[in-house]
Amino acid sequence: MKSASQQWEWGFESLALRVRHRRTANSEWLMAFKFEHLEIWKLACEFCEKLHAVTKRFPKSELFGLTSDLNRAGVSIPANIAEGSGSDSEREFKRYLGIAVKSLFEVVSHLFIAKMRGYLKDEEFATLYADAETLVKKIKSFKKMLE
Repeated sequence: MKSASQQWEWGFESLALRVRHRRTANSEWLMAFKFEHLEIWKLACEFCEKLHAVTKRFPKSELFGLTSDLNRAGVSIPANIAEGSGSDSEREFKRYLGIAVKSLFEVVSHLFIAKMRGYLKDEEFATLYADAETLVKKIKSFKKMLE
């Protein structure tokens, strides 16, 4: 049986989602994976949740089209950051960061289409576009730091 100090508890209240952490005997939180420490991963998760919230309002006719494509591309961003963080080399990690950026470009393209089809209000589009731009800059900056 695990002691109380080894129990899993919910943490990370600042994120739109909750991530499980383990508490140690001295009440410090441990993160089991490297990517959990990365600001770019946290921002990508928050961005992904914003996309999901917006696509819930898309028409049912888009469920297997634009809705699915937008959510899939959005989920790919933090997934590639996480997967890359487990790489054995910086070169491989940078390749995954590049894939995350490309997924962001795909998301932005889908956002333009959603706006043209009238699924997004101007202010929603502007906010998501600005968030995507910020995230691209941060990922590219982090990638450059690895050089």
